[in-house]
Amino acid sequence: SIKALYPPLHLTLGAVLSGHDPTLPLLWNASGAAALSGTLSTGGKKENAIKLAVLQLKNSRASIVAYEQELYKKLSTAILNAELAQKQLQVAQLTESQAQEYFDIVNEQYNVGKASSLERTDAQVALSDAKAKAVSAIYDYQDAMALIANLIGDFPAGEHEEIQKPDFD
Repeated sequence: SIKALYPPLHLTLGAVLSGHDPTLPLLWNASGAAALSGTLSTGGKKENAIKLAVLQLKNSRASIVAYEQELYKKLSTAILNAELAQKQLQVAQLTESQAQEYFDIVNEQYNVGKASSLERTDAQVALSDAKAKAVSAIYDYQDAMALIANLIGDFPAGEHEEIQKPDFD
């Protein structure tokens, strides 16, 4: 398309050699001509093509900038969500360990007759709820990391922490 913007130039060469007798070189005639032609005006067609190409380039650049800004916004949000999910996971794991300790204490009290079955059931429910929140936090963290990997096109090597999976026993 850039080549089409330049004006066409044409160079024409021609030669004629004639004579009657090859032994008499003085009777030979030689003539030649050269012609150069070009288009002086295309009626603004080339100028309009240039303007159109410039506008298309500006539109392409604007599209790239808009895409980059949207990608940055999505990536920033995903990183913040990953950090939030990681903090929630830490809290959920602490809550789970506390609920496990409480359940162990109540279970021992129940075994020696110091706690009722209702207290033991409440401790089991609290432990199950804590485990469910830990699983949910793991899912949220992995979901955020997957979104980051999708946005950048690859999972960042060495930058993710191993997540301790909850024990479902």
